[in-house]
Amino acid sequence: MPTSTPPTRPPRSSALRLGAVVALALVAAWPASHLFEPAPPPVPTARWTHGLPATASIDPAAALPEGEPLTLDLTLPSPMHVYVAAWNLVDGTVALFPSETLRADRAANPLPAGQHRLPGQQGATRLHWHASDAALTTFVVIASPTPLPDLEDRLHRCRQVGNAAFPGREVLGRYAPKSGIANVPGASEPAHPLLTTCARAPTASHDGPLQPLPDVAGAWYATLLVRVEQTAPATPGDLREELRATAAELEDLARRFGPAPVPAPAPAPPAGR
Repeated sequence: MPTSTPPTRPPRSSALRLGAVVALALVAAWPASHLFEPAPPPVPTARWTHGLPATASIDPAAALPEGEPLTLDLTLPSPMHVYVAAWNLVDGTVALFPSETLRADRAANPLPAGQHRLPGQQGATRLHWHASDAALTTFVVIASPTPLPDLEDRLHRCRQVGNAAFPGREVLGRYAPKSGIANVPGASEPAHPLLTTCARAPTASHDGPLQPLPDVAGAWYATLLVRVEQTAPATPGDLREELRATAAELEDLARRFGPAPVPAPAPAPPAGR
């Protein structure tokens, strides 16, 4: 009865060569465009903090005290135009950055690449925004490689947050826009369609990489929802203390800058004959 001969196996070196040939063939068949795809562009990142000085991260599930100081650490991979605004049903839209009334080390666009802590510093004083007294406020951050003039124009008509009257304050105050309070947009919705888009599609996290802004090439955005603890109305004693502190600041400004010069009276016309 004939015996069957088992098949011979190729030498190990032959199998390795065959595998290498197959791998090279697959590489050759892969479209060249996939081998040289550009790396995705770097993404701006954000981190919100609170406190005085603002160093604690914001817990989205927790409520902050009314007036709690806030800052934004922003890292930009390239020079960008940055817009920061807050909106709620009590105050409407408030321009945080840029702001006509902000006096700081970097108060204008575009911001250079690198790390920035907004709203910035005035000399040695680290500046802070603050939480409104509204129960819920949406903060919006937009970073764009090009200016957004329509958004800028609308923010100029909103209430401004700054330190123009009290440059020594760490926590910024709120001011009427130069265009007048009569031109301030209503509070029922954000003052610009881009802000509305961001407010209606809040980002999953207020910290970390920003998200692509729909319909604006190369622009990014992030949102922060701030819940505020509702406190009892201020007592007469609280109001007196606040007036006392404001009066002290006004007196300090008067000492620093002196009284306004009083123009000399005009000479009397000669008496008629």
